[in-house]
Amino acid sequence: MEEHIYPKTIKGKTYYYLQQTYRQKVDPHDTARGNGPGSGKSKVVTRTVYLGTAPSILERIKGGRGPVEVREHQFGFVAAIYQTARKIGLTDILRRHLPGRRFGIDRWLFFLLTIINRLEQATSKERMDSWAQGTVLPDLLGFDPDRLTSQTYW
Repeated sequence: MEEHIYPKTIKGKTYYYLQQTYRQKVDPHDTARGNGPGSGKSKVVTRTVYLGTAPSILERIKGGRGPVEVREHQFGFVAAIYQTARKIGLTDILRRHLPGRRFGIDRWLFFLLTIINRLEQATSKERMDSWAQGTVLPDLLGFDPDRLTSQTYW
C-alpha cells in the first residue's frame, strides 16, 4: 500500500489529506493464473482521508481525536465507460429509441446505467441507487440516484 500526505490550498487556507493507493483483485477467487503479481485482473483503489489544517491536526494530536474520513466518488473507470459510450454513439442511439421519462429519470438512462454498472461492478437493481451515489454519473448526467430503486426498473 502506497501512502502519502499532501497539502491542498483552498481560498488561501491549507488543508492536509492522507492518500492511500493499492491494487485490489477484481475476482479474488480466480486462481487460474496463480496469486502472484500479474495473476489476473485487478483495479487501483484510492482512499483519501481528510486530516485538517495544521492547527487542527496539532489539536487532535494533543486531544487524542482521530482523523475524519472523506467520502469519495469513483471517477476513472465509470467516466471512461461513459465517454466511450458517447464517442461510439451509444448514448444517441439510446436517446433516440428510448424516449420519455419514468419516475423522473430519462428512460434511456436506465439502460445506460445498467450497462455501465455491469461493466464496473454488477450490482442488483436494489443496490443501483447506492452504486450510482458512489460514482460521478449523477453529476455528469443530472439525475437523482435515490430514484433508482428496484421498482423503477419494473
